Amino acid sequence: MAECIVDRTAVEFSYFCAPCKDGFRNSKRIFYTISSEESEFTCTKCGKTFTSGCKTKKIHSCDALPHRCDECGKRFRTSTLLQYHSYKHSLAWPLRCFICQKGFPATFRLKRHLVTETFECSQCSTSFRANVCPHWRPEFMVDKDEIKCKKCSSGSRANKYMTYIT
Repeated sequence: MAECIVDRTAVEFSYFCAPCKDGFRNSKRIFYTISSEESEFTCTKCGKTFTSGCKTKKIHSCDALPHRCDECGKRFRTSTLLQYHSYKHSLAWPLRCFICQKGFPATFRLKRHLVTETFECSQCSTSFRANVCPHWRPEFMVDKDEIKCKKCSSGSRANKYMTYIT
């Protein structure tokens, strides 16, 4: 840790005694060792006074989370996270599941929603794997003969809800 001269009038720092500083081991905050024989510091976390400990720059909540939602006031670290959040208010999701109509802000989230299942082609009887919505079940289909492999599908209505795995 870096040694520094302490300016007690600086209000942009938080002060921590040694035991409380240990609670930040996994933190990416930078701590500076401080020591003074003339004056005592007050620990920001526990309120105890000490003459030797650490200080770190204060993090203001608006600095850590600068992007604020105009609808509900919730704050976000990045503008992308704020944009994803805004879809909840507007319901203008850029991606939707074909079956359940659940909205997703990004392709990877839609893909994570889908599940992989094994099907048998109704035309050539080969087994194939496809990603489908977990709410879609072949037993709910009126015409079960429509489940076809990629080679036999040629625009089958049921197959538009599948992503084939090759």
